[in-house]
Amino acid sequence: MFFKILTFPRKKNGSLRQYLQLVETYREGKKVKQRILLSLGRVDELRASGELDRMANALVRLTEREKIVDLAKELAATSNKVFGPVAVFRHLWKKRGMPKAIADAVQKETFFGYDAEAAIFRMVLGRLLNPKSKLMTHRWAETIFWDDGEVVDLQHYYRALGVLARNVGRIEENLYFGGRDLFTAPPDLLFFDTTSVYFEGEGPTGGLGQYYYSKDNRPDRKQMIVGVVLTRDGIPLAHHVFPGNTPDATAFSVVIEQMRNRFGIQRVILVGDRGMFNATIIRRIEELKMEYIAGVKMRTVVDVKEIVLADRSPFETVAQNLSVKNVVVGEKRYVVCHNEEEAKRAKAVREAVVAELREKLSNGPKRLIGNSAYRKYVAVEKEALSLDESKIASEAKYDGKYVLLTNTALSAKETALAYKALWQVERAFREIKSTFEIQPVYLSREDHVRGHVAICFLAFCLQTAFRKGTRDVKEIEGHSFESLLQSLKELRMVEFTAGGKSYRVRMEPDKIATAIFRAFGTPIPRRVTMLEPEQEAAQA
Repeated sequence: MFFKILTFPRKKNGSLRQYLQLVETYREGKKVKQRILLSLGRVDELRASGELDRMANALVRLTEREKIVDLAKELAATSNKVFGPVAVFRHLWKKRGMPKAIADAVQKETFFGYDAEAAIFRMVLGRLLNPKSKLMTHRWAETIFWDDGEVVDLQHYYRALGVLARNVGRIEENLYFGGRDLFTAPPDLLFFDTTSVYFEGEGPTGGLGQYYYSKDNRPDRKQMIVGVVLTRDGIPLAHHVFPGNTPDATAFSVVIEQMRNRFGIQRVILVGDRGMFNATIIRRIEELKMEYIAGVKMRTVVDVKEIVLADRSPFETVAQNLSVKNVVVGEKRYVVCHNEEEAKRAKAVREAVVAELREKLSNGPKRLIGNSAYRKYVAVEKEALSLDESKIASEAKYDGKYVLLTNTALSAKETALAYKALWQVERAFREIKSTFEIQPVYLSREDHVRGHVAICFLAFCLQTAFRKGTRDVKEIEGHSFESLLQSLKELRMVEFTAGGKSYRVRMEPDKIATAIFRAFGTPIPRRVTMLEPEQEAAQA
């Protein structure tokens, strides 16, 4: 690693402009190449600011005729680590109140020579940036520039998992009551769903791992059930871990009671899609005097097919491509939702299928029976096939529609908009199961397993805060979460010795990284820092 000066002539007067860069060499096959670690800026400006003097005594005598490359023999790099994600997410971590929430929750725990909060934060950041095993997380952590100065060993991660498992409920409550400013209104609308998470091997002892219906199509693996609760604003509120054979109705009952007892939320409206709510779950919710908004399978519920969809009352337009109306059948209130654009697409697809079917009926009609797209429009009478015009006409009533069942006092508009927000739960599980790689679980102790799930949940909390903070930032509009992380990952902190002294130099952030720092008010570390002896020892 060495410093290098690049010289460029000015176009107007022909004078020279010099830029100072930190460069390292690397081998690619049989070729030795160079890459710029960071650009330190113009030499004249560095000299004027005094930063150049602080780099090394050898650089104090810099003149336009000196070649910094000649000083390579005097330089010794001691570390080259990523600092961007830590700076941003540690700032978010503190802003969200995580350190205090954890400290208050675990104050009765006994710690022997390690900081549990530091270990938890490292595991959470690892889930965001490098979701691997705890051993691999420990190795990855050695490539990161941590700003807290804490030393965390592999054993500390496992101890912290147990601490987290015992105290995560109190941590969630502390986050909720300490961060009420996050909520635009008291949370009265909650989204809850469950998913299965499978184990490799036999899973932990104690009954958490069980064989049951697998939502991951892994009936050959023991599993646990994980549930997540979100507010209408998409803020993660709590998570729950159940034995793998727990029915959804039982999970619902537990969660509802906990929302009341833990968070003081008395009015809870549960929102679920067509695959989550069944008659048993709805009855249980009603027994608990709770409210719900449930998607309905239009083609299988008789009342919906024969009465609700046949209703001729007008729709009310409430948003672009969304019109609604109430239809009451006995004691049940349905909300019919209609999307005009989706209706046009469904009609076009059906007309294309019917047109193709008309053409093919004369050419081997028997072959058409096995095609589900055709079959629902075909009438079969003995050996003869023909178009069933009544089926074609009947199918049109479903175009662009979905139906909700609710026992709330919400208007049809409020009900429909609440249901549309259900995608946030679906995204939560996608993030937790894919981005954070919650499964398969290899851990064998139940407290470690529960701690692992809690780490994934806290990572989702941090990711949600990041997404909200960057949502309206113009400079990064259109960039994915992954691409934003990559911009942060490219920011490195380099430590080196020169002239007998040690220095820390950070890479300059690009436009995207700068916008992220600005969005959260995250302070950017000094470009050049001379390390005192005690700092050198701490980094050793």
